[in-house]
Amino acid sequence: MQLVSRKNFLLALAAILVVAMGYMALTLSKQNKKSEPSTFEREIRQVETQSRSDEVEDIDKDLSETELNDLDKELQNIDAELNATY
Repeated sequence: MQLVSRKNFLLALAAILVVAMGYMALTLSKQNKKSEPSTFEREIRQVETQSRSDEVEDIDKDLSETELNDLDKELQNIDAELNATY
């Protein structure tokens, strides 16, 4: 009789752990969706939403709105991360 009650206890414990882990996974996935997009993601969206016009004024406007000042900084950060891992 003791073996049956121990088996039931272990099954109940396993079920509780599965439910708790599922709840944690759902909570974490909701938190990830609510986070703000990174600077890189915002810049990529801006580049992707430029006008499709081939008028000179529109091209000039797109070029002036494109931020290229920190481009080297991002590459330096990538190089530093790659060199740190090897």
